[in-house]
Amino acid sequence: MEKLSLLYTSIIPILVILLFGSPLFAEDLVLEEMSETEKKAEKAAPVEKAAPAKKKAEPKKDPSASKQPAPLEKGEQSERPGEKVEQANIAPTSFVVAPVSDSTAAFNPQILTIATDLFTKGLTENNITVLKEATKESATISVAITAKEAGKLMTVTVMHNGKELIAPQSKPFTGMGEIKPTLQELSSQTAANIVKVTPKKEVVSPPVVVAATALPVKDVPIKVDKAETEKNPSVSQLPAPLDKGEQSEKKEEKKPEEKKKFRKGKLANVGSNYIVSPFNRAVLAIGMTKIKDDYYLTLDPRVSINAHKIGLLMGFHLPFNIQMFSTDFTEGDSGQFKLRSEDWDEWQDYLKVIQYIEYGNSEDNLYFAMGSNFAQTLGHGTIMKNYIPNLDPTTSTLSMRLNYYNDYFGFETIFGDIGKGNMFGGLVFIKPLSIFLHDYHSQSLSFGFSFMADRNAPTQLGFVSYPGMPDPNTDDWDTMNAALAAAGAPTRNRRVAADEHNRPVVASDKFLYLMGLDTEFKFYKNEFVDIKSFVDYSWMGTDMKQGGVTVGLLNRFNLDKKRKHAMRVQLEYRYSMNGYLPSFFNMYYDVERIEMVTNTFGYDNFSPDGRSKYWHAQQQNMDFSSYYWEWSYSFDQWLTLSTGMEFYPDSYSWFAYLELPDLWILSAMLTYVQKGIKYGTTLGEDFQFNAMLKGVVRIQVLPIMFIDAYASRTDMFWNEEIPRKEDNYRGHYVAAWQWGFDIEIGWEWGNRTGKDAKKEK
Repeated sequence: MEKLSLLYTSIIPILVILLFGSPLFAEDLVLEEMSETEKKAEKAAPVEKAAPAKKKAEPKKDPSASKQPAPLEKGEQSERPGEKVEQANIAPTSFVVAPVSDSTAAFNPQILTIATDLFTKGLTENNITVLKEATKESATISVAITAKEAGKLMTVTVMHNGKELIAPQSKPFTGMGEIKPTLQELSSQTAANIVKVTPKKEVVSPPVVVAATALPVKDVPIKVDKAETEKNPSVSQLPAPLDKGEQSEKKEEKKPEEKKKFRKGKLANVGSNYIVSPFNRAVLAIGMTKIKDDYYLTLDPRVSINAHKIGLLMGFHLPFNIQMFSTDFTEGDSGQFKLRSEDWDEWQDYLKVIQYIEYGNSEDNLYFAMGSNFAQTLGHGTIMKNYIPNLDPTTSTLSMRLNYYNDYFGFETIFGDIGKGNMFGGLVFIKPLSIFLHDYHSQSLSFGFSFMADRNAPTQLGFVSYPGMPDPNTDDWDTMNAALAAAGAPTRNRRVAADEHNRPVVASDKFLYLMGLDTEFKFYKNEFVDIKSFVDYSWMGTDMKQGGVTVGLLNRFNLDKKRKHAMRVQLEYRYSMNGYLPSFFNMYYDVERIEMVTNTFGYDNFSPDGRSKYWHAQQQNMDFSSYYWEWSYSFDQWLTLSTGMEFYPDSYSWFAYLELPDLWILSAMLTYVQKGIKYGTTLGEDFQFNAMLKGVVRIQVLPIMFIDAYASRTDMFWNEEIPRKEDNYRGHYVAAWQWGFDIEIGWEWGNRTGKDAKKEK
């Protein structure tokens, strides 16, 4: 009952958020922006009397409404605009003639500013047909917008004297909620293309001044100067001047909101080691750090580059740790004032110069990332979820990933360790219906295949032998411990041997891999909501019976039009068979591949047993159900929150993440993870063996000075010769504190994005 109650209390808040906290029915928000006054004004819009034979076509019945207007012949140029509309077979919802005089025969691209005001008038339930002609003595310009409901495709066609001025501009849209932003984007692109083809020397500013970028939904009259009306009588055909109240309202509508892309992808980087600055910076860090029982002077030049125009972030550093003193007096003074040899004793260590190189975002069409600060997830996370290559702070591992997708197929690739090459895999998927259908339901249906491998997964470890004890690699060791316990004598833990690089000795290994099949389908999508489901089946090696199925729901929300607030909710049900572990490659994998120091099924007592995760997976043959939920929220560059829980039969795990990327002079990040918590116990009872904590804070005290401080409690390998002071544990991965601070002297400049400049502090 305890675990069911815990499950209900964790799932119910998420369902409440989904029901009341998200704009699930936001598809009609754009259309509801039109007030009743605007709708009445639109109905009362005058229609050109010169075309009495023209009838208003029903959008769903008139197939000609979806066609582009036919080019005009030379002999037809003198005909009235109303007659041209009938020949083009287009039934406009509004029609306006605005003659403009010009000293040349060249088309002035600013005439399009009048047409853009009309672009938003043609909103109907399923069909848009807006036509406006601007005529003058020597030129006739036609701007037509058509939309096909079946294919959800909107097209803008511009004709000049019966000839195509530019190539038709088209853009797909998925629902009524995207009509207005689609029109705005099309009108902007059309205007830009017309400017390109128009000779600059022949452009003469028209007498009518209209805000080129204003795209109001209602028909706001244009103010005309009286003196200009006397000089040019044709201008008198334009609407009446604005009143004072209307003038102030017009000023507020000078510029349209820039259309933002839907924010998706992972919002939180759980388990990251350091703060990624959104600005350019070049600094020298000088400080102190504690690693195990040793204290070091740190010297670290750091450079960060933010090429926001092309979506590229890069960070590099060259860290040196010089030992100052140690509280482990067994080593004496031999290590003082010397460079820490473990930092640079292998060629792979030189890869640590690259902190991060990142192009795009995790779910962009093209995404590339390389570094030591990324938690890796493959697909939906059923095989690999939040894998941290640098869990042990005494080592440095460089990982890489490359993602690409389009409307028809895509792939993801992951290299967990570029230097050693032991972790690699990927995912490939296809969207078969996209070839024939273009609605978002059909384009979202995908089928994929996943593969992830550890090339050197340990099957047997090297253990330290002790006098009076049997071979630790056999079951006799456990028999002897049972006899000692029965006699009231202390038992002995197996201790893993270490090599010259202070890493566990692996006596034998194997090529361990997992494969999986998955499918996903998007239920609903508009500019605020994206909801899709997925079903995955994964298995270990070639034995499909040693596998598990995952059924999940992924919900993504953009909570405002400016895309500053985003939320992500993921819910999963899992059923595992024959010892298969869901999300086998997780954030603890690099430790668990050596030993299971956490209580996955509730079978051990949280003490290191020196057995690999693969060994545990082979020993536990039970079938079980588990559950997982995750919630994330991001407020642009100011705040990120994330939390999640995973429920097993006899234990549960949870994580929490907080990030302040750029809060004025403060940047901060905090990750807390605890695994294998037995039901009925408190979170802190098993903190010693199964918890991870990482925290980083950066404060700018002067324009050229920053103070960094960090503290972490993560798993480190303590070899046999150097026992941990607190509890004498050695020959195992055991959680230990690490802390440090430094002062950065240098400069931070540039901007976060192309439009958000960094203010002087």
